[in-house]
Amino acid sequence: MISITLSDDPFATLPTGTEIFTLSSSGNCSVEGYGSPLARVIRALRATTGARELLHRHYIKDAITVCLVTALSIDPITGTHHAFFQVVEIATLLINMVVEHVKEAKRTRISADIETTIGEFEKEMKGVQDIVRDPAQRTPEARRVLRSTDVLIISACASSMRAVCDALRSTSSINHDFGSMDDGFEALKRGLDIENCSCGISTEPEQALSH
Repeated sequence: MISITLSDDPFATLPTGTEIFTLSSSGNCSVEGYGSPLARVIRALRATTGARELLHRHYIKDAITVCLVTALSIDPITGTHHAFFQVVEIATLLINMVVEHVKEAKRTRISADIETTIGEFEKEMKGVQDIVRDPAQRTPEARRVLRSTDVLIISACASSMRAVCDALRSTSSINHDFGSMDDGFEALKRGLDIENCSCGISTEPEQALSH
């Protein structure tokens, strides 16, 4: 495990390695929101950009960039629906698994199936990135509500991540935490069933009345 620090540069590279990353979301709203887990997602994604093994694997670095930009787009938007955070959190765990697979493979060629599925995942994640930017233009009340098109795009991204998992399962000898991925997909499914979500809204302390 490496130590990671936040930087003013969202694409700053960090020491080689990946953070031990686990999912935190349950698929349910909470008064605490997801601010702290989102910061952890951003740190973990930044950390992967420094992995030496990705130096010439641009298709993986491109996928990481899309995930990081999406996470950073969620960060300043108050009240964004929980599902937007969930899909980025699952993607971060997936990216960590891919990087570990690359380390295992070392100089051998990554299978065509994995390359193809990562490319599809990047494309679907760009769709999520677009709708994350869209809520920034909505009213605070509308940001909490998932539209039917949002659900379709997030679901398509989840399917593309499942495809990457399936490709890793068939080629990797590493004991990846596929159970956590499966749990994450189930949590995301529950999250998509919540039409109006308030867990991204931070609670403000009561202000004393002025006289």
